[in-house]
Amino acid sequence: MLPYDRDLCARGAEVTVAAQACGRRIDCADAWIAATALLAGAPLIAHNRNDYLGVPGLTLVSHGPHLGGTRLRPGRSGAQRRRGQRGS
Repeated sequence: MLPYDRDLCARGAEVTVAAQACGRRIDCADAWIAATALLAGAPLIAHNRNDYLGVPGLTLVSHGPHLGGTRLRPGRSGAQRRRGQRGS
C-alpha cells in the first residue's frame, strides 16, 4: 500500500482530465488506482482494461475484456458496472 499525498491527488486529477479529453469516463476510484500505478512506475494488473483505456502512459497487464470483448453501456463508470448501478 502506498500513502497518498499532493502528488497522488494531482496525478489523479490529471488522469481524470486526460480520460475525459479522450472521450472516456473514468470512475474516481479507478483514477486513484491508475494514478498510484503511474507514480510508482508500476504496471497495473486489472481484470477489465476498459476502465483504464483513456489513461496515457499507463502500462496495463490484463487477460480480461478489452476492445471488442465486452460492450460498455454509455453513462456508466467501471465501478458502477461492477455494482450494477446506473450513471447520471
